[in-house]
Amino acid sequence: MEQKQRMQASCAKAALWIGIVFWLVALSLVLRLIYTGYAAIVPAQRYHAEPMADGSWHIAIEGSPLAFSNVADHSLISSDENPANPKALHLILLGADLLVHTAVAYVLFLLRKMLSEISGGCSPFTAEYGADIRRMGYTVMGAFVLPHLLRVTLVGLFCQGHWSYSAGSMAAGILVGGLLVILARIIDYGALLQQESDQTL
Repeated sequence: MEQKQRMQASCAKAALWIGIVFWLVALSLVLRLIYTGYAAIVPAQRYHAEPMADGSWHIAIEGSPLAFSNVADHSLISSDENPANPKALHLILLGADLLVHTAVAYVLFLLRKMLSEISGGCSPFTAEYGADIRRMGYTVMGAFVLPHLLRVTLVGLFCQGHWSYSAGSMAAGILVGGLLVILARIIDYGALLQQESDQTL
């Protein structure tokens, strides 16, 4: 009983810290949404791209009171020529970043909810927990794959960028997300065994 209480207290503490991180990410997401709306209405003439020492491009708005900016690495835009459309490039990078932030916030929300319920005495071996972990797995996959595909494709279409997709980064996301989906199946099996045990009793 004492060990169970220690585990619940540990889960409650973890839920508290994850909750703090979640709200920080959520605040960052809101600020980025506001800035993206602002960036969309700023005239293209106020955008500029500055070359960096590593061959990347620093994209920002001249005279902007907001400090958000983006870096387009040389895999997206060649370091030999200026980006064709700095505004479109900036908005594409912002959009991809928003997708990643949204995915991170959603995963943190699910994780905080699960830990809070466990700290309250709920069993982790339920179909609902399995579904939450499965959602986390698919979200992680999407966060690694979708923003990368959109970033490279749209930059190639509208900014004369390179059509260079990174299979390595996408594979890493699919691997991590796939492991979470497999874990969800284990939780589902544990929930089934728990249900059979409860029915037997």
